[in-house]
Amino acid sequence: MSEGSMVGTRLARAIHLEQLGRYQDARTLLAEELASDPDNATAAAYLADSCLSLGDYRAAAAAADAALRVKPDSEFGLRARALAWSGLGEPDTAAAAARRAVEIGPDSAANYRVLATVTRSDPEVALPAVTRALELTPDNANLHWLRGSILLQQSKAGLRTSSQAAAAFGRALDLDPEHPAAAHDLAIVRLRAGRLGAAADGLLRVGELDPATMGPLVRRNVGLIVHRALVRLHLLMFLVVGAVLLFGSAPEAASARTVDIVTRPGRLIGVVGLAVVVAAVVLGLRSLPRRQWPSVWSAFRADVVSVARVLLLCVVFLLVLLAVVTGSADPIGIAMPSVVFGALALQILRWTIRAVKERRHVPA
Repeated sequence: MSEGSMVGTRLARAIHLEQLGRYQDARTLLAEELASDPDNATAAAYLADSCLSLGDYRAAAAAADAALRVKPDSEFGLRARALAWSGLGEPDTAAAAARRAVEIGPDSAANYRVLATVTRSDPEVALPAVTRALELTPDNANLHWLRGSILLQQSKAGLRTSSQAAAAFGRALDLDPEHPAAAHDLAIVRLRAGRLGAAADGLLRVGELDPATMGPLVRRNVGLIVHRALVRLHLLMFLVVGAVLLFGSAPEAASARTVDIVTRPGRLIGVVGLAVVVAAVVLGLRSLPRRQWPSVWSAFRADVVSVARVLLLCVVFLLVLLAVVTGSADPIGIAMPSVVFGALALQILRWTIRAVKERRHVPA
């Protein structure tokens, strides 16, 4: 076999390995090929692509630059350069490379996709780019997800684009029902809309689709859903205690002194309120498939604030139950400040834990 034939075979094998997701093996073969043929722009561009997949943006940028030195108008090389410099935190350099690729190949959906990706922080550029990409390839699930993610980012900035983002994620899932990023971001839209059950179901489904890549993000957001659900339960308990205190307690003379009691209407309010609390908990648990309970339990256990809140709410629940059973208003007098000041203390604890975690992750 001639040297040229061996090099061509090695490049073909490397491309095949990359298509199989074996990026490190592909990178090794491509490096060998470039060692024997430093002016192989195709090999350099594929090396940049493999390095991008491995998260080595510095090496990807170097490989892309090597490809462009040999072939300055390589759209593949320009796309790789744009993504590499975007990963290195150089948005202007990345955007310049992406724009150059679009100029060279104005009918390439991939060029517009990369331009939209590296300019996501500038929706005035990113949205037209991804829209043009969708005109060229309307059935591309990744492009619909990208459009949705840009719209979701706008909604987080205060614009009313959540419904458009949800529609884009939904279209991506119509085309690819197992698209983990689209399923995750659709769940985030639902979470922001307060639809906790639908959000939890979507996130847990993402964890099943791609546990390795999406697992940590899913666990964090499931923990957020658990937190918000418990905050709602906390508010409900506050309303129950407040209703018993305002409408169901009254002074009563007993043995030359006056004591507060829970009246019959107050007991009824307490019973109904506690029943509503129990029903809310049961319905919340039943809204989740049993196979997903371990994931929710794991997220709950990892959140100190949520565990503390559940313990507090259990104590308050028992105090209200004691007041209803005995007719004494003393437990209600303890329950109300426990609910109010407990909520304040838990919020301070949450802020403190978040601040400590952020300080740990700040680079020295």
